[in-house]
Amino acid sequence: SYKPLVAKFDERPYKESELQNLFAPGLPHFLAVSSSTSGKAPKIFPKYLHVLQEPPQPHHHRPNFQWVDGPTSWVYYYGYRELKEVEGEPGHVIKRIPVCLGSGGAIRMRFDWSVEDDESRLSSTVPGHAAPWAVSMITHHRSFLMMHALFCLATRDLKRIAITFATLFADMMRRVDDEWDMLLDCIRDGTIPHLDGLDDLLVYLGPQLLANPERADELREIGPPSSCDGWAARVWPDFQMVLTICSGEFATALPKVRSVLGPTITIINPGYASTECNIAANFNPADLDSFVIATGDVIEFMDATVEESERGILQAWELRVGKLYEIVLTTRDGLWRYALGDVVEITGFAPDDGSPVFKFSGRKSSVYLFALPHHATEL
Repeated sequence: SYKPLVAKFDERPYKESELQNLFAPGLPHFLAVSSSTSGKAPKIFPKYLHVLQEPPQPHHHRPNFQWVDGPTSWVYYYGYRELKEVEGEPGHVIKRIPVCLGSGGAIRMRFDWSVEDDESRLSSTVPGHAAPWAVSMITHHRSFLMMHALFCLATRDLKRIAITFATLFADMMRRVDDEWDMLLDCIRDGTIPHLDGLDDLLVYLGPQLLANPERADELREIGPPSSCDGWAARVWPDFQMVLTICSGEFATALPKVRSVLGPTITIINPGYASTECNIAANFNPADLDSFVIATGDVIEFMDATVEESERGILQAWELRVGKLYEIVLTTRDGLWRYALGDVVEITGFAPDDGSPVFKFSGRKSSVYLFALPHHATEL
């Protein structure tokens, strides 16, 4: 019943804590910029840090962010497009909100890294991280990957690499192959290479790469990533996993990734998400393409095998195994509601709570060719 909530509006005096921000929990932590996959123009979504009000139940499905005790290379961009200044009284800024990529903003939020302290972090390496903070502020793509690779190679006790997409990991390994000798020279001499986009950051990066001839010799004896299968296990003896999105279109890089890692290092798919919200968690660690709905947002579905004019909204308990559905989401942050454009195939239901289990089938426009072979109109 909504009566207890509605009754609060008739109480005198009002309790500000009960009537303020009923639909939005204050100012957002950051504003996430979409990658425009759900439409032609990028969108901006407010993102909040939601604190669990009660411990999760044993069957509660969550995105898989396995923790490790040791250095992790977080290959994410922490910079931002701009800062939105929120004023209380005229001229008095009460908060600066970064407009940034959802991935980097989420990590900032997770570790409570305020933009106000960015300058002080530039000359340091955050505990548990392989690369200095300044590396994740590099805007030039090639230089960003090369510098992360350099500090990864220099960190012999590296335990994990966390990177947005498997395709990006494969790209980083390709660049290590191409610039192998240069990277080893940098490790040997403790020098930062002259790359595009580093001029303003060299003063922070230089002191954090110490000369290590022994490590350079060890790496030279092993060779670059293309020299052998299971290269990563030889380069980093304590290495455990790569945490990366590797399903759907990003699965194309998995053969390359597995060749570099070898059989002893785990690939973890953290889950299925969009800039708007988290949607699902990996259901079976042995099956990187299998997901189970796990979110605080509202997820609904539409039958992808019928004409759009005939579609209706379906709830999770109305789905059928083997059928294709388009995801419809309503976000907790901002109450956005629209069809995501992703089509999934229902493969079953979780035995503990009945949540739908699915595999990504494709984007709506490309799936129609297979779902509607006799009257496909979109490609």
